[in-house]
Amino acid sequence: MKIKFVWINKEEIHGEVYVSESNPEEIARFYTRFSHNMEARWIRASVKKNNEEEGSAHYSVRAWYVDNEYYRCEYGTREEYILRIENRVKDLIERTDYSRDTNTTLMDAIVEELKREGLYGRFQAIEEYYLPEKMNVAILTRYEFDIITYVNYGSEGTWLDCYLDGKFDEGEKRKIGLGTFKTLKEDMEASLIMGELGGAITYVGDKYVNKNIDRFLPKDGEENE
Repeated sequence: MKIKFVWINKEEIHGEVYVSESNPEEIARFYTRFSHNMEARWIRASVKKNNEEEGSAHYSVRAWYVDNEYYRCEYGTREEYILRIENRVKDLIERTDYSRDTNTTLMDAIVEELKREGLYGRFQAIEEYYLPEKMNVAILTRYEFDIITYVNYGSEGTWLDCYLDGKFDEGEKRKIGLGTFKTLKEDMEASLIMGELGGAITYVGDKYVNKNIDRFLPKDGEENE
């Protein structure tokens, strides 16, 4: 990826990042990882994607600095703090593991494949929303997991909750969210449509993982227990 980093206002610590990449899918994966890491406030900064064109993306980066004794002690001078942010952003962009999927990008990839194969239309006709997991994001470095879906009922509608269950990174076997699909309908037809969608997600998801297995294989130096 190519990067252009410009500070618009150093006093407010407001900058813009321009990223170029020939593969739009890598731009999507990068944004998920980049925004997640920035929003985790590893450098006390936030990021917002302002626009996107084919092969490029534009991000706005804002950080906070108050010129007082506490900030100077914790983060150095304003210029030192800005340099830390620049180095952190460059580090995120220059990392070599953005070809990895996260649970978020995996779910988005599955949805795109469902649309391409004409398997999304019945749900889309009754859709209230689709929300990929964005709060608990993990980089997927293993493939020993199952894609689990189940239909759930509650107030005002029917949900399809989707998870990964198994070993998908260097941690222990566990469960992590993929995303949620909701319709306001609560009748039998809605239940059948949601169940059908769940089956399609499992099928298409397994095909995607097998087709892109290199994304889920341990790299050199990673221990595969």
